[in-house]
Amino acid sequence: MKCISLSFALLLLLLGTSSAAPDGARPQSRFEKTQVLAEAGDRDAQWELAEMYKFGVVVAADDKLAVEWTRKAARQGQMDAQVEMGLRFEAGAGMEASATRAANWFRKAGEQGHLEAQLKLGRYYVDGKGVKRSDRIAMEWFRRAAEQGDLRSQRLLAAAYFEGRGLPRDIMESRMWLEISGAADRPNGRKLREQLNERMSEDQVARARARAEEWRAAHGEPQKEELQSSR
Repeated sequence: MKCISLSFALLLLLLGTSSAAPDGARPQSRFEKTQVLAEAGDRDAQWELAEMYKFGVVVAADDKLAVEWTRKAARQGQMDAQVEMGLRFEAGAGMEASATRAANWFRKAGEQGHLEAQLKLGRYYVDGKGVKRSDRIAMEWFRRAAEQGDLRSQRLLAAAYFEGRGLPRDIMESRMWLEISGAADRPNGRKLREQLNERMSEDQVARARARAEEWRAAHGEPQKEELQSSR
């Protein structure tokens, strides 16, 4: 249901390569240390423990315990765990499916800046899934993702500003986000570029491109498509 998180991948690396353990140390020593921290209330350890139980790493897989530790970490604000709770409620995995509860967990993680949660919540508002349908609120969440460099959200904002969907019609904003996304010269953005060119002067196009360059200077280049979050 989800890719192993970066923190968990690092944990696996430690388990496989640590040279600090004494001779004869059992592989579960790391599990035991994580369990002690988790039981003491460390939210990151709780999340790691949940992943261990989910994937059956150094301990027998146990989805019930995975859910239990995921919930504990999520309630303490561990945002990867919050997204996992959202995904589980969305799919009905280990709990009764509930789009409303899924949306609530995605919102908690999204407010902390979790990119996938922001994308999920944006889609929920577009579809009216677990929330009251609202293009305006959907675009607020997609904007947050776009500001983090998400290409899909940047292209979506470009189209939304052009169409006036959830946002006021604004060809300058539309062209700026199209340029930021790098889609102006690609098949998926060429049609919108042509439509904008019909409505914009050369000076407007130049100013929109300049604003896009200013944005890139402040935020960095958008993420490459293959590096973006996916589950």
